[in-house]
Amino acid sequence: MFALLDLVRLGANDAQSLTRSHGLWMAWNLVLALIPFGLALVLFPLGGRSVAAVPASRWARVVRRSTYGFGVVLFVLFLPNAPYVLTDVIHLFDDIRLSRSDLQILGVYLPVYLAFFGIGIAAYGASLHRVWRWVEPRRSVRVALGVEVGLHLLVALGVYLGRVLRLNSWHVFTRPRVVLGTLDALAGPFPIAMILISALTLAAVSLFWRVGDAGVRSLFGAGHLRAGRPRTVTPMPL
Repeated sequence: MFALLDLVRLGANDAQSLTRSHGLWMAWNLVLALIPFGLALVLFPLGGRSVAAVPASRWARVVRRSTYGFGVVLFVLFLPNAPYVLTDVIHLFDDIRLSRSDLQILGVYLPVYLAFFGIGIAAYGASLHRVWRWVEPRRSVRVALGVEVGLHLLVALGVYLGRVLRLNSWHVFTRPRVVLGTLDALAGPFPIAMILISALTLAAVSLFWRVGDAGVRSLFGAGHLRAGRPRTVTPMPL
């Protein structure tokens, strides 16, 4: 009994220590990871019109479409932050090396990091899946596939710029010359290989998410047809 209480006390102390040392940067990275999902909810509504497609006067349409376009740019810029959390696995390796026991690793470090990684992956998969479900019925599967492949490549590039060159999403606006200056650093075989491998990994994550979503929708009887009524889709504004 006393041994169990000691384990609980040690676990609580380890969790508190991990919160003090990792809590701030983990919370910040999760906020950045969830921003693109929040933008996706607004920019790519399912079963309804986008903000840019709402009827309005000519001037109002111009303003709305400009605002919508800027929102899409922000979505693309912040999307790499979602899978970026996986690169924080380097901190897990450091924690494992400095851990005092296997119990500390299994009881504290792994659960925290797995939840951390899971939220980032879920945010990425849900964001990409929402884009797919918004584009595919308005255009075609081919267009949706092209958009998704392009996003995978851009996100892989963003993750590389963030982890290796230490750039942030907002540096496109605050430090544009620095961002443009990194183009030379991307010309070698190593960055190209890393970006392509990352893009393939992200594509696998997206595919896994789509298969899981299809399984859940099939299990609960959800689909594009509800109560015998055909699906209606608002055309994408040009």
